[in-house]
Amino acid sequence: MVNAEDVFNPKDFKSIELEISMKNLTTQTEVRPGPINTLVEIGDKMLTFEFPAKCCNIKHSVFVEIRKRLPDETKSSELCSLTGKVLEAENLTDSEMRVVVNVVQVDELSWNALLNIFDSRQAQISEFLNAVRG
Repeated sequence: MVNAEDVFNPKDFKSIELEISMKNLTTQTEVRPGPINTLVEIGDKMLTFEFPAKCCNIKHSVFVEIRKRLPDETKSSELCSLTGKVLEAENLTDSEMRVVVNVVQVDELSWNALLNIFDSRQAQISEFLNAVRG
């Protein structure tokens, strides 16, 4: 009988942990890091997030800070901060909304660092799936 611990490492399935905060520059309100704040999709100078409901609206200007949680620590390090314009804002539930932000200003090095983290994670997932398929 095969022991699952011999085949699978639980750390292989651990997602990248991010802390995401957002300041709505139009209304001067803040969304502090929390479990609802997630990065859903990365596009060409566009990011899709899930945030608490009613935190922003279409055409609002926002400042977003993305921090990467360091492995096995309570600290995080800044990964990328940017300013952007809200292109889409859709309520998912009474407490959550999906927000698409067009990136207006970002440091290119930090933007590339963000992209590289997700590219390398995707490569790890593909490598794992290829190994499982044989």
